[in-house]
Amino acid sequence: MSGGRIKFPKQIKQRHLNNEMTLGRLPPLDWTDEINLNMKYVFEAAAAGNMNYLRKLLQEDPLILDRVVVNCLHETTMHIAALFGHTDFVREILRRRPEFARELNLHLLSLLHLASAKGYAEVAMGLIYVNAQSA
Repeated sequence: MSGGRIKFPKQIKQRHLNNEMTLGRLPPLDWTDEINLNMKYVFEAAAAGNMNYLRKLLQEDPLILDRVVVNCLHETTMHIAALFGHTDFVREILRRRPEFARELNLHLLSLLHLASAKGYAEVAMGLIYVNAQSA
């Protein structure tokens, strides 16, 4: 992890996630449905960089990452994790689904765009490596 990265309290991360949903940057989902509720948990895990929670969700539903990509047009959990600079979280998802490195958000920004714009060099370098390997 980069030494200069700012650690945000969980409340700020959750507030950011809620704001993103309110501003329409994340899709409004019906959180009462079990699958959508699990997708909400994946977004929360991405915002917090919570690897243990991600692994637990993947163990319960191995297709959860695919569901997020198919159902969420605005941002994916990878975009959220890249925005917060959660290197380990991004690395874990890319280990499972390297093709996700090329996903674009609603604004046609890739994970590499977001990570480099936010100054998360370690995330950006990991994305460059994965893209080079799959080219």
